[in-house]
Amino acid sequence: MPFTVGQLIANKKPVTVFDTDSVRHALHLMTSNRFSQLPVINREGKALGMITNESILRALDTFGAAIDKMLVSDVMDKMRVLDAMDEVRRMYYEDESIFYLIDDLKETNAVLIVDKEHYLIGIVTHFDTTEYFRERAEDMMYAAEIEELLKEFFNAYFTTSSGLDVQARDQAVAAMYSNKSFDGLTQHNYIRLLLDDSRWSKYSSVFSFDRDTVLKLLNDAKDTRNDAAHFHTDEITPEQRMRLKLCRDWLARHAAIVSSTFTGVVLEPDEQQNLDIQHTETPLSLVEGSDTPVTPTEEESFSEEDKRLDSRYAPLAIFLQKVPINDVSISLSFKEIEQIIGDELPASARLYRVWWSNNLKINPQARQWWEAGWRVSTVRMAEEVVVFTRVEGRKKAYIDFFSSLLEQLASYGAFPMRSLSPDGESWVSIASLPTNGKKVATLGFSFARRKRFRVDLYIDTGDELENKEIFNKLLLHKSSIEAELGTSLSWERLEGVRASRIAFYHAGAIEDTEGDLAKLREWAVDAMIHLQKVMDKYLSEVL
Repeated sequence: MPFTVGQLIANKKPVTVFDTDSVRHALHLMTSNRFSQLPVINREGKALGMITNESILRALDTFGAAIDKMLVSDVMDKMRVLDAMDEVRRMYYEDESIFYLIDDLKETNAVLIVDKEHYLIGIVTHFDTTEYFRERAEDMMYAAEIEELLKEFFNAYFTTSSGLDVQARDQAVAAMYSNKSFDGLTQHNYIRLLLDDSRWSKYSSVFSFDRDTVLKLLNDAKDTRNDAAHFHTDEITPEQRMRLKLCRDWLARHAAIVSSTFTGVVLEPDEQQNLDIQHTETPLSLVEGSDTPVTPTEEESFSEEDKRLDSRYAPLAIFLQKVPINDVSISLSFKEIEQIIGDELPASARLYRVWWSNNLKINPQARQWWEAGWRVSTVRMAEEVVVFTRVEGRKKAYIDFFSSLLEQLASYGAFPMRSLSPDGESWVSIASLPTNGKKVATLGFSFARRKRFRVDLYIDTGDELENKEIFNKLLLHKSSIEAELGTSLSWERLEGVRASRIAFYHAGAIEDTEGDLAKLREWAVDAMIHLQKVMDKYLSEVL
């Protein structure tokens, strides 16, 4: 049995009162210890029940007697170990499952723990169970942080000012573990990779300890992590827990110097490009006779559904998408990130490095920067600084995808397109509409969040009222437009934003298989040809 009641009360001696004590004495003990209840025992030490704030108030109201005149036995709630047919139990044996006790705590503030003779052993409250599992969750978080730091340190060995050399790193991994990917390794594997003789000479210039000392520190942490992860019946000792935290802290203190040693550069927040953290204005709109397209930002193109479903960290993804495409990394302080998202980071972001992990299975916030094409490469907790680095190969993937897409679309010669070369962004604008007359909208492709691909008409003349008027006029023809297209569209007025949008959506993300991306391009080409033809016609009519 992985969790027993006895584990909750280990090395804890309860504060008790006798049934013959005065209520005044019990109340004094409760107040001085900040307890809302106390176990009641007889002179032999056997558990009788509990005295609580509620039971005292109930007795005062019922008896109308002075508190000095009442004994604990007059006001206590009696308890006993009940059989399995009873709904609520107030006393437990120390070898019983902790989960039955937790169910009981839904109905009461505390339960008593007794031995087979009903001698009191301890008391368990809501706080005790919360603290018990908090401590174990913290053990796992420390262990996860250690693993993230090991991965970060190993990546640093293959990182230059130009970014991470994934091919060189994966070759080093394959040399030791031919059947495993880098992210599929165990903590033991990461330790071996880090301390391998071929690399240790470089790391030894960073660490003050020798290799054997570092190995013992990391192996102790690994063993403690394994005990915690496999729910061993033997409790993790306070000494083990202390060593685990010490290992985490020691590695964290070296994060900045490891980064600077291998890359030669550690960007500070105030040393970067002057990227405006505040919301930027929409780029210049179309002017009559110009073929320069409006480039909608992701923030400006949120639909009402987007706003409802998006994470509170979506503004961070938007900010990262605006970083110049040739910048491979950016360093932000926690305060700057709070300014970007317009809210405070949770306390765990400052306490636990694992909060910044790129693991999409355990960190929903990581999906925001990952889908924007970034990963966390370094976190300096003491300085409250996080370094984001572009996901390796993402820029090339966008260029390859959109280059093939535009080539396929151009081969049909369906309508005039801009002459452009994809630059690695997650979107492209390809033409302005209507074909004749004042240009009021652009046609474009883009990868949207939540693994969606978009083919859209983006309406922006530079004037919000005019944009909404054009959108409303098109909306009056919604049934006819969708009938001609043979499918429904997403009609996004985008309240509070200058522009409006009408779009097709299809499931798709840049990290999909090449086969899926080929199918996505086929769909996008067909959708764009139909959208251009129909929208060109109706825009000409409503203008």
